[in-house]
Amino acid sequence: RHDEALVLRRVICDGCVAIHGVSDETTITAGLNLLISLNRAGCLVEAQTLGRELATRATEALGADHILTLKTIHGLVDARRRDPDATRETMHDAAATLQDVYQRQRRLLGATHPDTRTSERDLTSLRRWLA
Repeated sequence: RHDEALVLRRVICDGCVAIHGVSDETTITAGLNLLISLNRAGCLVEAQTLGRELATRATEALGADHILTLKTIHGLVDARRRDPDATRETMHDAAATLQDVYQRQRRLLGATHPDTRTSERDLTSLRRWLA
C-alpha cells in the first residue's frame, strides 16, 4: 500500500509545484506528506534527498520556528535514523538536529503537544542507540 501512496503523493507534489511554486506552504506540506510516505516505504535515500531540500525550502520560506519547518526537519531525521547503513557520526548529527527541533517544539507548542512528545520519544530512542 505504501507504493500506491507514493505514486499519488508524487502526483500531488508535482501538481502543487506547478500551481503554487516550490516555496508555497501547500507545496511544502505536500512534500512533507511524500517524505513521510518515502520513510514508511523504506525509500530512505530518496527521503533524505527530499528531506534536505524541503527543510531548506521551508526554513527560507516559512522560518526556522514554523511548525511545518520543524515537521520537515523531523522527517529528514527520521529518514536518517531509519537508514541501516547510517554511521555513528550520522546518528550523532541526527540526534543533535532532533534535539534542536525538540527544544523549539517545547518552546512553541508546549511539552504535551503530540509533535513535541513524538520528538522526545524519537530523541530518547536515538540516544539509547548511541549509548
